[in-house]
Amino acid sequence: YSSAFGETLQNRVMIRYYEYLLPFLPLTLLPLGNHIPKLGNLAKALILVGTAAWLFISMPFMTQYIPALFTDSSMMASAIKSGIPLVIFGVAGLGILAYWLFKPETGAQVWLFAFAPVVLLVYAISSYTNMTVPSSIVGMYTESSRFAHDNLSDEDKKNIMIIGTNHQTSMAAQLWLDEPTSQKMVLAEGSTYDINELPEDVKYIIRVGLVNLNGDGIVVQQSATKLANTEMPSWLLIKNSTAEKIASGEDQ
Repeated sequence: YSSAFGETLQNRVMIRYYEYLLPFLPLTLLPLGNHIPKLGNLAKALILVGTAAWLFISMPFMTQYIPALFTDSSMMASAIKSGIPLVIFGVAGLGILAYWLFKPETGAQVWLFAFAPVVLLVYAISSYTNMTVPSSIVGMYTESSRFAHDNLSDEDKKNIMIIGTNHQTSMAAQLWLDEPTSQKMVLAEGSTYDINELPEDVKYIIRVGLVNLNGDGIVVQQSATKLANTEMPSWLLIKNSTAEKIASGEDQ
C-alpha cells in the first residue's frame, strides 16, 4: 500500500523495516504457529488471494522506487540491479507460502532449510557485487563540507553559508562542518540567488546542487563531477567578497 499510494518517507520506512516480507512471506504466518493445520481451505485460500493482491498492487511501484533507496533496502535494490525482477521473488515467496499453508507439517522445514538459505545467498552475492561501490561513494553535500572542514581555518568557517536544494542533506553538510555558527539556505532547484545579499560576516559559501549564483565571489574549490545533464560542478566553495576587493586584488 505504501509503495503504491504513499510518499517518499513512508516508502523508506516500510522498505527499511519490512523488506524481509518479500520473499519471506511465510514469516507473516509465524504468529499463527500451530494454528495453521486448523485453518480450513477457504481461510488458506483467502490468505493466498490477499497476499497475491498485495503483491500485484505493490510490485510495479517497488520495482520503480527501490533502486534509488539502496541505503534503506540493499537486498532488494541489489537484486534488481543484478537483473533479477522482484516478481520472481514475489512468486517464489507466494509459492512457498502456499506450500506451508497446505503442507504445514513439512512447509516450515522446507522454508527454513531450503528456500530461505538460497534466497539469502542470492541476496548476499548480489549485495556484495552491486553495493560495494555505491555505498562508498561520497555525496556532494558530504564532500563539499568535508573539504571546507579540512581546509578552512576556524575563523573562516564562522557563519559559513550552505546553499542547497534539500533540507536534510544541507543539515548533513552542517554536521560534517562541525561548526556551530554555520547556516543553511534551501532554495528550489534551478533557482537563482544573489550572494551580494548575504551579510558581511559570511566569509565563505558552499553551493551544492542546481542553484545559480550571481554576485561577487571567488571560487576557491569546485567538485570534479558535474550535475546531471549540465556542465555545472556539483558543488562550489566560494569566498564571499565585493567588486572593490576583487578589483584591488585584496581578495584573490
